[in-house]
Amino acid sequence: MMVAIAQASLLKTFALQIHESGMNLASIDIPELGFRNINALFENDESSTALIYIQEKSTNLVISRQKTLYLTRRLDWGLDVLLSQQADEEASHHYLDVLALEIQRSFDYYQSQWRTLVPSRVLLAPVKSSAVDIAAYLSQRLSIKVQNLNLNEVLSSDINLDFDLQNRSLAIIGGALHKEISAHAAN
Repeated sequence: MMVAIAQASLLKTFALQIHESGMNLASIDIPELGFRNINALFENDESSTALIYIQEKSTNLVISRQKTLYLTRRLDWGLDVLLSQQADEEASHHYLDVLALEIQRSFDYYQSQWRTLVPSRVLLAPVKSSAVDIAAYLSQRLSIKVQNLNLNEVLSSDINLDFDLQNRSLAIIGGALHKEISAHAAN
């Protein structure tokens, strides 16, 4: 079970600001559901998909299957820790080992709770450049291919979705996919 809590007065303030700007508010979502929508773009079978989204100060792991969110986990460290250790390759590898261990623990929990296989697709959301190839490092540690997410492969856009824009806007892009993913899930 997942519970999302928000202060109603804060949501009303945001909704009023959106309305006053001339836009129509269609829905309010939590980032994890946006990440589930991103995963859904890559789901073409009954296998599970995992998304690892490393942000400045946190890392999110989202596992979905057939457009349904099964597990979400947030780690309270992100690129800030990894990038601060770039000069020290051993320290960088230590943090990536910790990340790989936490991802493996999440996969084990997912597998035991839902009696299903670990995700067959693991996507790494675009991250700022690092001295370490994070996808390759995690692939080696997890013994499963981790691929860098590139939304240009699955979305058409009038603007180039460079990796920096994808990283900054991933939850927003996922939220914008809400109706499309929900319509396909209903079929």
